[in-house]
Amino acid sequence: WIKSLNLTNEFKSKGGVTKVCHTPFLNVHCLENMMLSESLYTILANNKDSFLIVLSDETHPVFKAHFESNPILPGFLQIDMISEMFGLEITEIKKAKYFEIVRPLEKLNITAVKRQDQKMYFEITKEDSTIISKIELIINETN
Repeated sequence: WIKSLNLTNEFKSKGGVTKVCHTPFLNVHCLENMMLSESLYTILANNKDSFLIVLSDETHPVFKAHFESNPILPGFLQIDMISEMFGLEITEIKKAKYFEIVRPLEKLNITAVKRQDQKMYFEITKEDSTIISKIELIINETN
């Protein structure tokens, strides 16, 4: 069922053009090759194993689609953000546990906590160290 997950959202671009955004799981692209995660977060700091980011406000298309009256970050986008930030090609999601809701403007720490061959373990925490999610991924080593 996850592979059939789609979010659709219309929004006005800077030029006033209406765009329709479709987001199939782990292949998050909008029309005109615009990534749905574009402008979703800003990297505040990073090193080899971790990133500190701040999410955009509730006007971002992700939060308008999920959900406008109660905006939260979809769990699958946490995995997409890991892929983008760490430059990984994910071949399998072994395990993803979500413990907390993530809201617009929150600061998050995304950390690679362990690597074992093609298996990588990540932890996402809030600014106060509250664990948001723990994710175990299989990656393509050829990158």
